[in-house]
Amino acid sequence: GGGGGTTRHSVRVDAFPIGIDPDRFRRALDAAEVKGRVLELQRQYAGVSVLLGVDRVDYIKGIPHKLLAMETLLETHPQYVGRVVLLQIAVPTRTDVPEYQKLRAAAHELVGRING
Repeated sequence: GGGGGTTRHSVRVDAFPIGIDPDRFRRALDAAEVKGRVLELQRQYAGVSVLLGVDRVDYIKGIPHKLLAMETLLETHPQYVGRVVLLQIAVPTRTDVPEYQKLRAAAHELVGRING
């Protein structure tokens, strides 16, 4: 405050990791439905290198940049067309916010352009 006195503030800094429960995911691998889906994906992408992205639809996650990088890779190295795929899982967030709707639309437009 004013009056020449000293004001003391306390600040606390700590790490709060955000992530997944790895044990839960390991246990899920034992489920018949998951095993079936894994086999399906292995067949679908046999002989192909898969780049996997799992992100929230968020401006700071850089999904459009990732898509543009994939497009650049395929344009500059056409030998990778059909041999490398980007499988992007984008978890929707704040679907009611217009900026996020625009981001989603932009990502879909880029995917369409890349896939031809």
